[in-house]
Amino acid sequence: MKRRQLSCYDICCGAGAFSFGFKSAGFKALGGIDNNNHAIATAQYNIPEGKWEHLPIESLATNGYKNSVYNASVIIAGLPCQGFSTAGKCNPDDERNHLYKDLLKIINKVKPRFVVIENVQGLLAKRNKNIFLRITNGLKNIGYDVGYRLYEAANLGAPQYRKRILIVASSKIPARYVFEGIQFAEEHKTVREALRGVPPKREIVSKNHTFMVHSKKVINKISKITNGDIISYKRLKNDLPSYTIISGHNALPVHPTEHRAISNREAARLQGIPDSFIFQGPRTEQTVQVANAVPFQMAKRIAVAIKKSEWVMKNNQGNLYNKLVAKYSKPSKELLRKYLIRYYNNHGLNYPWRKIKDPYKILLTEILLQRTKGSMVKQIWRDVMTSVKPINHNFKINIKVLNKAIRKIGIFNRVQTIENLNYKMVQYFRKKVPKNFDELMNLPGVGIYIAAAVRTFAFNIPDFPVDSNAFRFISRFYGIKIAGKKSEARQIREFMNIIISAKKPKEFVYGFLDFCSVICSPLSPKCNKCRLCNKCVYNKNL
Repeated sequence: MKRRQLSCYDICCGAGAFSFGFKSAGFKALGGIDNNNHAIATAQYNIPEGKWEHLPIESLATNGYKNSVYNASVIIAGLPCQGFSTAGKCNPDDERNHLYKDLLKIINKVKPRFVVIENVQGLLAKRNKNIFLRITNGLKNIGYDVGYRLYEAANLGAPQYRKRILIVASSKIPARYVFEGIQFAEEHKTVREALRGVPPKREIVSKNHTFMVHSKKVINKISKITNGDIISYKRLKNDLPSYTIISGHNALPVHPTEHRAISNREAARLQGIPDSFIFQGPRTEQTVQVANAVPFQMAKRIAVAIKKSEWVMKNNQGNLYNKLVAKYSKPSKELLRKYLIRYYNNHGLNYPWRKIKDPYKILLTEILLQRTKGSMVKQIWRDVMTSVKPINHNFKINIKVLNKAIRKIGIFNRVQTIENLNYKMVQYFRKKVPKNFDELMNLPGVGIYIAAAVRTFAFNIPDFPVDSNAFRFISRFYGIKIAGKKSEARQIREFMNIIISAKKPKEFVYGFLDFCSVICSPLSPKCNKCRLCNKCVYNKNL
């Protein structure tokens, strides 16, 4: 049976770039509304199959105005951000800050499968906390599962540093499955790469590539700006992604080599918007449209993730998960929780890394422990920790010390893994270890086990790390045959996250690992010393 094509409707659509990203991911773009005539003309020109209307959001919310929004699988919305943005007046009383109420009314009427709201990171600021909570709680009250991420556009493939919050609401599946489908770009795209092929000295009017007319005084000022220095403009750096594109005073950043502000087409390139997307209206209006657009790659990647989300859920809640849930009971859950925490408190193994709190050192430790015995890692752990230190926004590695330490136990491939990890930590996350499972999974050397382990051990977030111990224990305790596939690891994690202690996740996991190492061991399990044996299918079949 052929699947029905997903569709999207764009509220506060601007030039329609958000919809254009969804369209490129295979969605049917139904149209949208905005109160800017020139932006609506741009959306209509580039996505002619949609119905684009110059209409205030309040009218759509209150007047029962029926249009194609009622056919949307996904409502996408880029609510005005001037009241939240650090680049604006940051006015919490800006009347546009409250347009979310009208959006919630529309969502409640339409009941789409998904909602995606994009905004500036200022929405997460303390001064805007109440508005952010009203949006998320409002979606929950309508019946949606809600999640959010603060993404750096450069991580998603746009040649621009532009942090944006994406709020995702889902009516049928947990929103986290959407985020688990997000794939980061392998490398940040630079200004040089983005502008390649755009003539720096010749205008192309049909492609929005026209130059702002500067006075001699301004040109003289611009000519004195070195790479990245600021006078009244900011010059782009060729070898890095662009600064955030804004349209303050209608002045876009300065071209990396020319003594002029970049053109609207060059700005669109830095937003990742294809050259086929042509902006309408006067040049100054085009500038505002480009600056306010959602980066194309960000829009496309969230759209692709929505399409994948059902598959991601099935990969996490498949046959094995369902079999385990069928065998689940609250008494056995409490038994496992209490016993494993008690086991750790009484018999926990003494490893030095269990006492540290630094998320980076915990992440590094888990890289070392991957398919390696704790007793071996213990021999080199302190030496490795001294060889890798965060310094001045970069991670400096003493390769000589690191190689010498790792050579002792023969895990040579970890040196390259650690180098790659450090590079991506700087590039993706500005050297801060992320807390989210999906973001951790985008780091080199990090898989299901390490991502969950870091969340539990570094941030005290209940997330069960699945390794061979978990496969063995689950198979024995519940009497279920397991092949050891990655998809099964995801399902075991999903199930064990029902059981893991919310208050003491670290103690629970450490107790589980130590119990499986000493009692429920691979070759000669000590069932006579196990207080779980009365509930264990393996023991009953002996």
